[in-house]
Amino acid sequence: MNAKFAWWLFAPFILASSPVSVQSPCAECIKAAHEELKGCLDHAISVDDKNTCEENREKEMRACDDKDCMAERQSKELQRETVDKE
Repeated sequence: MNAKFAWWLFAPFILASSPVSVQSPCAECIKAAHEELKGCLDHAISVDDKNTCEENREKEMRACDDKDCMAERQSKELQRETVDKE
């Protein structure tokens, strides 16, 4: 299984069960995409509607990855580099 696909498949469940009350922008973005998917699926009538819901979730998850999650990863990498230099 593709690791990136596995992350996007399980991330909402992992992040939703996180005990941290204040979550990162990345986690918030992923959680919002998952909540929107649930709402969309609740109103979906046909299989095509459900497929459209999933396609929209994938787009939102990619947007999260490209924006909030990438910034978070870069910040963490910068912190690691700073700690490694010390």
